Amino acid sequence: MECRLAIMIMLQLVFSCLASNTCPEGCRCYRTGHRASTIVLKCYQDVDVIPNNTVVFDLSSTICNSIGDNFAYTPNISIIIITKCQKLLLSEASFRGLFNMYAISLQDNCLYTFPSGIFADMKNVEGISLDRNQFDHLPNRSFVNQGHLLRLSLSQNQLTHIHSDTFAGLKKLEVR
Repeated sequence: MECRLAIMIMLQLVFSCLASNTCPEGCRCYRTGHRASTIVLKCYQDVDVIPNNTVVFDLSSTICNSIGDNFAYTPNISIIIITKCQKLLLSEASFRGLFNMYAISLQDNCLYTFPSGIFADMKNVEGISLDRNQFDHLPNRSFVNQGHLLRLSLSQNQLTHIHSDTFAGLKKLEVR
């Protein structure tokens, strides 16, 4: 919740910037940073190509089918918000190459599962929110390589089984 609030405050601040005219169809882009070189991207539909200087990606309250390798050429993304998406499907490649991630929110998506190791490239991520989905179990080693993870939120799921090594290696995780 704290992570989501901080993200929303940040988005409100940068949304006051001028919209970019090089934005993908179905999205709004806001330029921020030194010389307006970084982009906050708010999309209202699936996006095939994401500008490579995007730092915040928000795909919320829309019909989004699948997240393939859309982020393959966006190494600067640090925050992803994908919430309240109908029919969302994730693959092993969904978040591949996102080495600079700070936080990801996948709340309220009716997800039943996600591929093991989907977050593996997010070695520096500090917050993962998976609240209000339909998870009844988590894959083995779901959070491999997340040694910096401080907050993992799984509230309001249907969890009935957690493998013994699901949280292996999460030395900094705060338990509440």
